[in-house]
Amino acid sequence: MIKLINAINGNIRNTKRFTQLINVCDILDIKVINPIELTVDNAWFSGFFDADGTINYYYRNKDSPPTLGWGVGGNIKWIIN
Repeated sequence: MIKLINAINGNIRNTKRFTQLINVCDILDIKVINPIELTVDNAWFSGFFDADGTINYYYRNKDSPPTLGWGVGGNIKWIIN
């Protein structure tokens, strides 16, 4: 259990899970490490997008331009309308 906590410590971003990590670390007397700062060189978002991402491209009708959107976890941001 201690090896697992040490492996994920510093990599938890979900606030609910981070609170749970704090509680477990308190019980096991392990110092909590805040999540590592994300930068453009970090692969975290690409892995998250790979797991739960979507890209949409469609035509509303034959006379309108195509619409392009992307999203993660069901939240789609339309890039071109």
